[in-house]
Amino acid sequence: MKKNILLILMLSLTACISTSQVNERLGAWDNVTLSDLINSWGVPTKEQEIASRKFYVWNNKNNDSSPTIGVSLGSHGGRGGISISSLFGGETEENICSRVVEVDAEDNILSITWTGKPSLCYELTPEKLTD
Repeated sequence: MKKNILLILMLSLTACISTSQVNERLGAWDNVTLSDLINSWGVPTKEQEIASRKFYVWNNKNNDSSPTIGVSLGSHGGRGGISISSLFGGETEENICSRVVEVDAEDNILSITWTGKPSLCYELTPEKLTD
């Protein structure tokens, strides 16, 4: 039984994408032009100029319905027990990813920032192919 719990916990941890993985993937796009970025990422959701600085925004969201796994420990009548349950269909969660790119006057990338669910941002940002 302990092996099953350990397996469930390990599987849930391996599905996670860290913020450093997203930062690394986005960082690979730092030395390209806006045109290169649009060719790979698609057309931005929004374009904005603030204080003579140009920003392009890619906003994405999806609804994720994933199975819910619950583990509970308890005792009844002096006996201990472990209960593992799984509900398929789970709760629906809205996941967002917002990537903001600042460019200079020649449309070279100055910075890329992001907010949202790391796994969605990682999935939406393609790997940059080496030249």
